[in-house]
Amino acid sequence: MNSNRFNIKILIFLMLFSLCGIISMQVIWLIEIYKIKKEKFDEKVNKALSQVVKEIENFETLTVAHNILLSDTNDTQDTLLTSRQHQMVNDIANDPFYLERILKRKKELNHIISQLYWELESEKISDFRKTLYPLLDSLIKNAFYKNNIDYPFKYAVISAGVEKPEFSSYGFITNEDSYRTVLFPNSVIPASETLVVYFEKQKGTVFKSMLFIIIGTLIFIIILTIVILISIKALIQQKKLSEIKSDFINNMTHEFKTPIATISLATDAIENNKIISDINQIKYYTAIIKEENKRMNMQVENILQMSILDKKELKLTLTPCYIFPLIKKIADGFSLHIFERNGSLIITQDDENIQVKIDETHFCNLISNLIDNAIKYSQGPPEITINTTVEKDEVFISVSDKGIGISRDAQKYIFEKFFREHTGYIHNVKGFGLGLAYSKAIAESFNGRIEVKSKPGVGSIFTVILPLCK
Repeated sequence: MNSNRFNIKILIFLMLFSLCGIISMQVIWLIEIYKIKKEKFDEKVNKALSQVVKEIENFETLTVAHNILLSDTNDTQDTLLTSRQHQMVNDIANDPFYLERILKRKKELNHIISQLYWELESEKISDFRKTLYPLLDSLIKNAFYKNNIDYPFKYAVISAGVEKPEFSSYGFITNEDSYRTVLFPNSVIPASETLVVYFEKQKGTVFKSMLFIIIGTLIFIIILTIVILISIKALIQQKKLSEIKSDFINNMTHEFKTPIATISLATDAIENNKIISDINQIKYYTAIIKEENKRMNMQVENILQMSILDKKELKLTLTPCYIFPLIKKIADGFSLHIFERNGSLIITQDDENIQVKIDETHFCNLISNLIDNAIKYSQGPPEITINTTVEKDEVFISVSDKGIGISRDAQKYIFEKFFREHTGYIHNVKGFGLGLAYSKAIAESFNGRIEVKSKPGVGSIFTVILPLCK
């Protein structure tokens, strides 16, 4: 038995350890996936921003080149700000062939533009670039669309050493999780402008892409956890049933062994030549046989009744009954036994006309079990009190004793089948542990309940609570 308990504990430990391991590995796996997804997302964003930088640089080159090629003046300082600039930009946008020709000549034009940049003042170049900033919104949206990035964003252009953005979208605030890239990185004049972009729900963007994986993982972890917990519960219940089975067999063996031995001795005595001629002695021994046979029959009946209750096949006939006469009749049946042990049994009640809806036979069995337990678990002379009180629409039938009491831990299980508080291998208290389980089932079948209050060494109070007849 101890070996089996040890093996079950090891098995439960291994199951829980494996579950924790699986959950830990899944969490690590999800973290790694998050990192990979984050890296890929960062790559996509940076790629898109590189495209934005390239496009705005091309636009700058084309605009400046267009103005230079079409300018009739040698005053290079005015070439970037001619009155025809916006019209030229529209011409370039509407004429893809013209745009293509200009781009093909970009290498050629770079030399001219470079010379121009060196000759122009830096402030004029900065002023010109500021006119291009409004194009960033459409350029960024277009680049994100091409790279399958569909999340709300904010952006700004920030110059080195300047706290306030030179240009920004509405609602832009400084964000640590932003993406940054230098605008005009190929400029002859060193560029100080930086494009800053951040997503309004930065962390949610990656988690959203992982939503299916996270939900699937959680579902399977929950299913696995439930299955393992059910398996552990089944193992514990199986272990408990095994112990109950062992205890039941031991108790049954003891309960039947004593009356069988007594009957055997009585029959042997009757066969004795000295006793067989004495009618009084024969009646005495036959009475013993009858009493022991009755005891065994009662134990078998208890087992059968519990079997019927388990299968929910017990048919009760609930009728309104006055319970005080029944309780008095039951108590009278135990009076002789209590008298032989120099004990006492007191009955008190609020009202003799208390009526409840019960099955009379099973109600008598219920109260009999409680009185019988009070007698059995009293080490000295039994001191039993049966008190009946009415509160609101319920009647409280309390059977109290001053016996050995029940420990707090045992009180949680005393209404379970076959449970008996462990007292080593001493069988001074007889029974299978079915009486209280039967009593609880009967009380509930009467739409009532049963409660217990007990303290070791002080005694116990069992209270049956039933609804009054309306």
